[in-house]
Amino acid sequence: MRRLFLTWQDKESRKWFPIGQLTFDGDVYRFCYIKGALEAQAHAGFQPLVSFPDFSEVYESDELFPMFANRVMPASRPEYQQTIELLSLPENLNDPLAFLARSGGAKDFFGARFSESF
Repeated sequence: MRRLFLTWQDKESRKWFPIGQLTFDGDVYRFCYIKGALEAQAHAGFQPLVSFPDFSEVYESDELFPMFANRVMPASRPEYQQTIELLSLPENLNDPLAFLARSGGAKDFFGARFSESF
């Protein structure tokens, strides 16, 4: 089973909280909140994510949830190959959780890390 933990940072204190767990067993993706979400709520006002509004629910899907899929670079992007190399991921590995883990879930990972000035 593949497992990825989601963290949230309080803007005021800058403290990080582990708030959720995304798993994939080869067939089903599951997301659930963990104890850190309740701590983040109590200490920093964290509110449930719009895509996952109930702290006590276990969300299941045959496909990667859109909130996470939106943060995995499609192979059709021109910079995909360069990004895969930068993240040291095997070219033939089609594992969105590995991509998310290595990129940190940044939406514009490649562009955010590198820029050229002329």
